[in-house]
Amino acid sequence: MQDRRLDLRYIVSIKFSLMRRRAMRKNLVLLQREAFYKMALASEELKAIHQAWIASGFDHRLSPSVDRKDNNEGYTPGNIQFLTHSANVIKGNQETGRQGHAPSNTKAIKLTRSKETHVFPSGKEASAFLGLGRTAACNAVADNIV
Repeated sequence: MQDRRLDLRYIVSIKFSLMRRRAMRKNLVLLQREAFYKMALASEELKAIHQAWIASGFDHRLSPSVDRKDNNEGYTPGNIQFLTHSANVIKGNQETGRQGHAPSNTKAIKLTRSKETHVFPSGKEASAFLGLGRTAACNAVADNIV
């Protein structure tokens, strides 16, 4: 079975789902799915980031990320750019003055799915179990997706 992360269309679909969830939570404008797909799949920058991520062995820091150039605006064609996850975190930290990105790595997390419960000592272990980055795992837990 081929790794789905190799397929840029799959990555674009995941990124759109995450954008939609964030837009709903923050009451932001969100461009239509078809418009985002067209823009993303035509982006040479996204293609280059995706290829570098694959070449890195899927290092999470190098994974493709959708950034809003102006965080006061929504997801519109002129306000979206593609960065690596690491570059997006650095940009966000500079803009907000925060240090760090994801919720505490030491907070215990309890996941229950299909009557099966797993307790993890931290977000790091939960994210590894889920196969997600730590922030995505913590967001999924917070949004009751898992």
